[in-house]
Amino acid sequence: MGVSLKGKIKRWWMNHSRLMRVPGSKQFRQTAWFNGILFGALWVLKDEYDNERGVFKKKTPNEFPEDEIKRWNQGLSGGKLLEPPKQEKPVDPMWVPPKDYKPQPKAA
Repeated sequence: MGVSLKGKIKRWWMNHSRLMRVPGSKQFRQTAWFNGILFGALWVLKDEYDNERGVFKKKTPNEFPEDEIKRWNQGLSGGKLLEPPKQEKPVDPMWVPPKDYKPQPKAA
């Protein structure tokens, strides 16, 4: 019987891996070309990704001016603007009582 496919692939790889380290061999030149093309393509892809020129453009949301947002809200809300309710008085976290402040006695 002949050698199995697994044995042929193993023998080819052992021969190729030995010869690709020998300068001037056919396998050495193939390996050099393959590495050059591979790393060149990776370099170009990385540059494209970093500079956002052609292939890998990052999607950014559209910036709408304030008046256009108000027009859209006016049309979609039936004449009512969609704004958050306004607070009557902002709460100051560093409230200091006035000098004549007298606390009210607590009811028991």
